[in-house]
Amino acid sequence: MLAKKHGADGIEFDVSQTKDKQNIILHGDSLAASTFASSTCKSLKETIDHYTLQELKETCPLKNGEKIMTLEEFLPQVKDMFDYYFLDIKIVHPDDEAQAEQQTLSIIQTVQQIGMDDKIIFSSYDKTATYIL
Repeated sequence: MLAKKHGADGIEFDVSQTKDKQNIILHGDSLAASTFASSTCKSLKETIDHYTLQELKETCPLKNGEKIMTLEEFLPQVKDMFDYYFLDIKIVHPDDEAQAEQQTLSIIQTVQQIGMDDKIIFSSYDKTATYIL
């Protein structure tokens, strides 16, 4: 990982949720910042929740050539690399409190299952997510 190679002691990453409720690591909540345009990506202005995980993995490659990863895939790979982990929860529909709550709780559960709840600092601009955190 590039951050570790350059001596970083922490990383920040965003977690968004797909149409099929998969928490993925991707900068922001839209495809524009992280993916190449492809004929099967409907529009780079659409938010991630318009796609299933499979659709994103198959049709929306990342600019850096890496694969889109779920939170469950990503955390074990970086678990012991850093002293600090800053996880920013990106809620796509802030007016849908039930969805925001479900997403936030599923992220917390994943972090706990992987045994990183004492290493991760959570943040979010969403009022429901920050209330839960």
